Amino acid sequence: MVHHSLGANPWGLSLHIPILLCMQVIFIILFGLFTRYDPDEGYRNQYDLGHGTGSLEHGHQQIINNYPMFQDVHVMIFIGFGFLMTFLKKYGLSAVSLNMMISALCIQWTILVSGFLHPHYDTCEEEGDLHKRSAEGEEALYNTNCHPNWPWININLITLLNADFATAAVLITFGVVLGTTSPLQLIIMAIIEIVLFNVNEVVTMLLQDY
Repeated sequence: MVHHSLGANPWGLSLHIPILLCMQVIFIILFGLFTRYDPDEGYRNQYDLGHGTGSLEHGHQQIINNYPMFQDVHVMIFIGFGFLMTFLKKYGLSAVSLNMMISALCIQWTILVSGFLHPHYDTCEEEGDLHKRSAEGEEALYNTNCHPNWPWININLITLLNADFATAAVLITFGVVLGTTSPLQLIIMAIIEIVLFNVNEVVTMLLQDY
């Protein structure tokens, strides 16, 4: 008769599964509270942009300029890196699945970390002057739900493209440690590396100003 030792897992449940579920719940809450689609990128908007106020041409031009690049990088992240690791005899199948897991986690985490390091504060129309936390010289943007003191994270194609680039850095590391780390260790590695990636970006931008 087999006796399970103290701390054993009789159900065979991997620890990374409940951790991923908890993180996803936290991500959903944070995205619901702090993120929004970038008002500038909307087909119908009230801002005086390159192709006019509320112009369909502006939204269409934004897609033409940025979407092909985003599409190519996104395919590289989710398919290219995963199948790049399939040459490993023992870890070919797990490489694809773990690549999907890490990519989905990193993209969401990057949007939040980068967004909190570069928050957007609305300048409401009724305030007249620019909000004190808005960038100098920024034109006043406003909408029906203007909150000048709330740190918004605007999501657009550039935001997603930057998230893909940060994810690529993690996947390069993933290729080095593949086969020697557990899924839980990969999750911890991804969380730490994304934070360091974005902090390094901020430090580099500050140093360029001097």
